[in-house]
Amino acid sequence: MKKRKTVEPIIINKEPLATTTIGKMETKENGPIFAVIGIGIFIVCIFFLPQISSWINNLRNPSSPITGGTITTPENPSQSEEEKENVNYYEFKSDLLVTLNGYYFKDFVINENNKTFSFFVQNQNGDDNLFKEKNYYLELYTKDELLLQRVRLAPSKMVNNSTFSFSLDSNINTNDIYKLAFVTKEDEDYPAVDLQNDKNNNPILTCTLNNETITYTFKNEDDIYKLKSINEVNSFNSTDPNYSNYLTSYTILADSYKSINGVDAHLNPIATGFTFDTTIDLEKVDNTNYTKTFTKEIYYSKDTEARIIAFELSSSGYTCS
Repeated sequence: MKKRKTVEPIIINKEPLATTTIGKMETKENGPIFAVIGIGIFIVCIFFLPQISSWINNLRNPSSPITGGTITTPENPSQSEEEKENVNYYEFKSDLLVTLNGYYFKDFVINENNKTFSFFVQNQNGDDNLFKEKNYYLELYTKDELLLQRVRLAPSKMVNNSTFSFSLDSNINTNDIYKLAFVTKEDEDYPAVDLQNDKNNNPILTCTLNNETITYTFKNEDDIYKLKSINEVNSFNSTDPNYSNYLTSYTILADSYKSINGVDAHLNPIATGFTFDTTIDLEKVDNTNYTKTFTKEIYYSKDTEARIIAFELSSSGYTCS
């Protein structure tokens, strides 16, 4: 795979943050000492930038091998006869056990009261990198094999004997689902997507999930839309129990990103808390730095096609347009 891998708009205050004095020492001799300490902390942040990014990501998104969120109905749920012939269907029931290349999928449950769909996946001597090497999807069908929903299995590493639970929002009723299937797709299987244009007439794709908004900007090369930059905006509400941790962590992260050419990141105060705004120019950023630092699956490689991003994120809980 060549990738790594609307909701009300967030109103961003573009004014820079005011400088805050945390403490002040009256003794002049201590000034150089604190300057050295400050430089040391900055160097440490740069050195451990990938670990800091990963830690913050795990704080907001606890580790799971499968991306969650609201599963989306495909725009065109119909499938060709050839596609149907290549699908192994399983009758949907709570005690269903699906074995796939050394992995067990089990305990499929639809909770109509909580509007969730959940199941467990367990690695039983399967390839740890199975879902990193192939694009796997869980698809839900009616009795007549009409495709209802599609869920992407995130390309994460799953070590042997590990078990993960997966739950996502769903408006599907138990009586709607009759069959399910696990399928693989190649990049060329992904359909074309219509893009909007920004104020500079650049084609863009905007994807949202909860308090996160991602804008992908593309270049048009012979009617193929290739990724050239990513803007991610996360909003944090001051009523969140982890708000203080988020504020401290993202302040450090914003300072750390200053060392990466092609990356611009800053915090913006808003009435309800703050937003963290990151823009990555994939035509300027060093690819080694990029792949080490930005490890979430939303961060695609330069020149990834728009249809791939739209298909995968729409099957991962995001609303894309």
